[in-house]
Amino acid sequence: MALYDETVAGLDQLPELERTILTRQYIKGEYQLTTRDGLGLKSSAYYRRQIKARRHLADALNEAPAFQRLEISFTP
Repeated sequence: MALYDETVAGLDQLPELERTILTRQYIKGEYQLTTRDGLGLKSSAYYRRQIKARRHLADALNEAPAFQRLEISFTP
């Protein structure tokens, strides 16, 4: 339960657009194209935002006590 709570807290720290991208694509399972079109982003802008969102989430999770031992890293 602690991992879930800290993951949600990490998502809550992200800017709205980044949180929306991660939530729709990875939690709700939407196709990337559907998520991108729904947000009105071009491919390159969506890709940059997705990378930024994943990097920010990894940083937030590494600060959470339950994840600190895991050393989560991000590679695009």
